[in-house]
Amino acid sequence: MSVMTLLRRADGHAIAHPVIELIDTQSRHNVYITIATASGEPQADFAARDFGVGKPIISTLFRQDPAFGVRVSGDSFTCNTDNTELGCEQGINRVFRFRLRPADIVSVISRARELDPDLSANIADYAIDNFSFNTEVSGDAKIGLSLYGYKLEVYMRDHSY
Repeated sequence: MSVMTLLRRADGHAIAHPVIELIDTQSRHNVYITIATASGEPQADFAARDFGVGKPIISTLFRQDPAFGVRVSGDSFTCNTDNTELGCEQGINRVFRFRLRPADIVSVISRARELDPDLSANIADYAIDNFSFNTEVSGDAKIGLSLYGYKLEVYMRDHSY
């Protein structure tokens, strides 16, 4: 990933992150898992409902000790542009890799069930419904980036890197 433009004024917000959307095949409800990569302001772990559709969002950051999962490479970064437009090239931090183990999914689902009790507690009831990379902008902000080598790999057993 390469961020070319990030502009954020005091009332603006801009963030970029991958999203894994799970569907509970029993309740038909969805859960968003996000992992922050780049933003115009410092980010933190959180669990909340999407303000538009109400789906639970469980989020962490690419960092050494994330709230769930294993960061394999890359670190989230903040590019506070102080009301000016500039590039946020991050050199070696362009490659982001993250691993979710079954125990991590259990943790995510447990947090999501606090927000939506209709979700199943059994991770075997979940399937990947969507995988995307989102940029979110509100207020007076903008973000422009390039993605390359973007993929989701699913293994049936735990792999070590």
